[in-house]
Amino acid sequence: MARCAEGFEVVSFSEVFWPLERERIATAWKRGDFTAAKVLLEAHRDRHEALYQLADGSH
Repeated sequence: MARCAEGFEVVSFSEVFWPLERERIATAWKRGDFTAAKVLLEAHRDRHEALYQLADGSH
């Protein structure tokens, strides 16, 4: 049986992928690969600017 949606919720891509990429970022950070961490954090910069700045070294 098909039904119409009663509503919708706008969700950003960064919110959806943060749980998946958080572990990859942490792993890169632990091994000292701040360039990889910065690249992964770029998509999440709107919510995690401080981490991005730390990975960039321009804090």
